[in-house]
Amino acid sequence: MNIALIAKLVSEIQTEIPFINGINNSAEHDQALSLMDELIKDYDTNLLIIDLLWPKIEEYEFNCLELTEFHQQIKNIEPGASMLRLLMANHHLKTSDFKNEIGVKSTVSLICNEKRKLTAEHIKKLSARFEISPALFF
Repeated sequence: MNIALIAKLVSEIQTEIPFINGINNSAEHDQALSLMDELIKDYDTNLLIIDLLWPKIEEYEFNCLELTEFHQQIKNIEPGASMLRLLMANHHLKTSDFKNEIGVKSTVSLICNEKRKLTAEHIKKLSARFEISPALFF
């Protein structure tokens, strides 16, 4: 093993990707995301650098003050209601389109507005209708 060569390669990587040791600002975050977009196009070939980069992106996003409000908002989202709203938006559906899975549109509306939760039976029927895993509702 040639330690001098390894040190040289590491130095070159740090020069080319200075944020590989940590992302310090939104500009570096944007650069890291752009690089990640390129790397995942050939995931298998780029797996080593992806494994080095994604924890840095995750750490920045977790600790970034600009994203604190976002983290608070998503922490409070009811996943079942969120998935139902997503399905409705993606399939151009209305609250009245779920008679067979949930019931009357007022019940669907209550679930969408997080006043009620989906039942196990609702989730089973929605999963079957949209051919998705029930885990997506949790």
